[in-house]
Amino acid sequence: MKKLMLLSFVALLAFACNKLTTKNIVGTWKVTEFAINGTAIPTGVVQTYEFMDDGNVTYYEDGVSQGNTSYTVSDDGKTLTISGQMYTVTEKKGKVLKFEYVNGTDTYSWTMEKQ
Repeated sequence: MKKLMLLSFVALLAFACNKLTTKNIVGTWKVTEFAINGTAIPTGVVQTYEFMDDGNVTYYEDGVSQGNTSYTVSDDGKTLTISGQMYTVTEKKGKVLKFEYVNGTDTYSWTMEKQ
């Protein structure tokens, strides 16, 4: 019985860690890949996002702030909204977050790693 309870707890913990929440998004995330319609686009700059627990996010290029705005995470963890723009979360595994935005026929996708 104890083993079953332990396995259930571990499974629940693993699932919770792999769902985007307002708690686990807090921190600095580095963009490791940006793509348009599946084609990786080199940006030439180091892009990071610092998500704060007060609902604000600051965007940096090469360590220089480019401004800040607000963000929200949907209750189901499937939508990230930044400055009113909705992004679909396609993957959240450990320290890796992937999301995308569809604009007409173009799909923009980001892969970020928590620092």
